[in-house]
Amino acid sequence: MVLSCYRPVGFERLAELMGHPDLPRDPRFDTMEKRVKNNRELTKLIEAWLKKFKKVGDAVAFLQSYRIMAAPVLSVTEIIEEDPQVKAREMLKEIEHRTLGPVKFLNTPLRFQNSDASVDGPPPAFIGEHTDEILSSVLKLGDEEIRQLRARGIVS
Repeated sequence: MVLSCYRPVGFERLAELMGHPDLPRDPRFDTMEKRVKNNRELTKLIEAWLKKFKKVGDAVAFLQSYRIMAAPVLSVTEIIEEDPQVKAREMLKEIEHRTLGPVKFLNTPLRFQNSDASVDGPPPAFIGEHTDEILSSVLKLGDEEIRQLRARGIVS
């Protein structure tokens, strides 16, 4: 989990909850600079206190209920599968790929009024999939010229 008490009132509240109300007056921790400098010692104290919680989510909920910034650190898989915001914003879209079948793609995070911006549509092209089309329509090459380029390994 991540825990942040950068304001004195937050650190005082945390110290009180931990049963160490004197911690904010401890010369090792009485300023933000000192807390950063003595981070290892402070982290040990906080981690020892956090062991009383059975789950990270319990600790996070408890701290948040006292207006202390805390959040679980999630893996990419956990975010994709569990985060309600990912679902609500439809951040993953399933697209039918020609050879792979259904594949999930990251949807555009940008949302505009009166716009249907999305990853919906054809899946990404295969390397070289449109080579002949580009060579003939854009460069105006004939079939024989394209065949020669392929034979020489210039295009594939």
